[in-house]
Amino acid sequence: MFGANGLMNESAGIQAEYIDLERYDDIQQEEIGAAVWLLGEQKELNADDVRRLQARHVAGLIVRYAAGGESCLDVYDKKPKRVRKAKLGDICILVRSRTGIEILTQTLEDSHIPYRLEGGSLLFDTQEVRDMVNCLRAIDDPHDEVAVVASLRSPAFACSDVELLDWQESGGGWNYTRQIPDSKCDDSSVREAFHCLHSYHERRLTDAVSKLMAAFVRDRRLDELDLAERRPRESWRRRHFLLEQARTMEYSHAVNPHSPPLTLNKFLEWVKLQQNERARIPDVIVPEPDDDAVRIMTMHASKGLEFPIVILLGLNHNTRNDSPVVLFDNESGGAEVRFRKGIETPGYSDISDSEKEHKDAESARLAYVAATRARDHLLVSMYHTNREISSVTGKIDEFRSALQDYCTEEPEDPVGIAMLPMPSMEVVELTDYDADQWEADRKNANQQRMQPRAVTPSLIAEIAVTDDTTPPAEIEDKDTEPSSDLPSIRGRGGTAFGRALHAVLQDIVNIVLTRTPLPEGVSIDNLVDELDGEIIRSTEEHAESHGVHSSDEIARLARRALRNPALQTALVSPRMWAEIPVAAEIDSPAGPVVIEGIIDLLYQSADGEFVIVDYKSDYIADDAVLNAKMKRYQWQGAAYAAAVQKASGQSVKDVQILFVRIDEAKSIKNLDELIAQLPKLVTVPQKIWQRNSGDSDDKVLVKNTHRI
Repeated sequence: MFGANGLMNESAGIQAEYIDLERYDDIQQEEIGAAVWLLGEQKELNADDVRRLQARHVAGLIVRYAAGGESCLDVYDKKPKRVRKAKLGDICILVRSRTGIEILTQTLEDSHIPYRLEGGSLLFDTQEVRDMVNCLRAIDDPHDEVAVVASLRSPAFACSDVELLDWQESGGGWNYTRQIPDSKCDDSSVREAFHCLHSYHERRLTDAVSKLMAAFVRDRRLDELDLAERRPRESWRRRHFLLEQARTMEYSHAVNPHSPPLTLNKFLEWVKLQQNERARIPDVIVPEPDDDAVRIMTMHASKGLEFPIVILLGLNHNTRNDSPVVLFDNESGGAEVRFRKGIETPGYSDISDSEKEHKDAESARLAYVAATRARDHLLVSMYHTNREISSVTGKIDEFRSALQDYCTEEPEDPVGIAMLPMPSMEVVELTDYDADQWEADRKNANQQRMQPRAVTPSLIAEIAVTDDTTPPAEIEDKDTEPSSDLPSIRGRGGTAFGRALHAVLQDIVNIVLTRTPLPEGVSIDNLVDELDGEIIRSTEEHAESHGVHSSDEIARLARRALRNPALQTALVSPRMWAEIPVAAEIDSPAGPVVIEGIIDLLYQSADGEFVIVDYKSDYIADDAVLNAKMKRYQWQGAAYAAAVQKASGQSVKDVQILFVRIDEAKSIKNLDELIAQLPKLVTVPQKIWQRNSGDSDDKVLVKNTHRI
């Protein structure tokens, strides 16, 4: 077809030499059947009638070759490396342009053949995009009566012709911004549609185009309406393709502020330009494994792709010979002019013929690229009118008889349009249901949906004290939390002062780890005295990084903490870890939940059991405040202990809360009982979320998910 005496004859400067292609896989073509099929012939009909015949023939072939019957084609599956029967997803229909695409898609729908339009140039001609554009035009210009009526008849408002006629006969106009008498068609759906259009007409000046479109789709439930279609995901993709174009254009303005902002009117002008000029817009679609559908795309969009079966349409387009008024001669550098037929410069005709020859060569190359997208089977449509004999199809038809040894002729099917069998629908009988039970099930499902999958010990402490009538004492230090990438403070809560103090203690503990075990005769107090210079240096560093000015106070409290018996016992232990991250999964009634946090100090006592030390820099005014603090921190410590026990498989003997300002360490009582109550606590986080915010459940969930 393309070789010697075919479409691609070598010509210097016009057409390259043709080289035969060979299969690159391990099978022979004979194993899967005929490679090239020709269907149809020249018809003495108009173009649309020929397209209808072609579409019916193509639909019949798809039903026959990919419906799983005896006539189903064999294709080679590259992944398991075996031959199998073809399915719909193996077929790609390549078209040259959007011309006549409506006839093809409608025929496929009538045949119950699922399909996907791929390529932005094709999506502009889909019904979903046209309906959306009509609605946007009506929103942008209330004086555009054609767009307004088209939007009323679209699925967005679904006004029937009878309702539109009644509105018109009652004296109603089509400009929704004009005052409408209250007595005019009170219950008309047209009135309700006008209110909606008017509200969006006012919003168009303040909302971004993509935001306006997304709100309109959501408010009119367009995505939900698509569920009534046979292939709702295709309708969603086509409509959201238009939305993504708007977002892309808005992003271009965001990265280049010098470019003018996108308005609804400018966006609609751009869409009109794409439709009029049949522009090609990239639209890369990743095939969905559960969506068995025929793919339709343009020949240009198919470059670099391959498909087991390709059906090639649109080669019957004649090469356009609309030479411009002025043609330039690349060899001489001169120009030739034609004013009208018969009045032209002497060299114009030769250059015009050369231009046509180049266009014909380009059409042949495009056909070659499209044909080579087929891996196993290529079906070429030979349908064309008597006016299209100069097209690629017409030229192939001239040497068609010579192709009999290489191509299989596929005759027309005289039977009516073929159809794929519809999937069987199982009838489900609706029975009475218990409304109270349904509501209880719904509430339980929502509660499980809102359960966090990871919690921090501090959040568990908040949940535990939510029902306590005694408000916890507040921390007086309210320094703003700075952002930092320092490892010592990354991911920690608390105040800036508290984080700086934690960082200093971490530095000193890490230094102590390098000096232990202590030499004979040297006490831990002696070592702390020796490290005073390191305490001052670390304090200055972390106070500055946290934006805290009271560095002397931080150094004083660090010295006090290092001399506390609870911390000194840890410093002389055989195994000790500072600022250690811990995460472990516990079982709860709502499912597994991960407790994750950072333990200030963890060490192993002489009897081999773990002890946790947690620093607190809170202000403690009296015993009442201390008790209130412990009522909260006991749950935090219990959560740390539960995570350590689950992660290590060893028990935690004690958790000590070291209040640095009063130099007192308090052990958590009834630790095992508190740990046993944790699974129940993590299943009721709504209480603490609702206490901290008046937002709706979904917003609170999002906010606290970030926090967790």
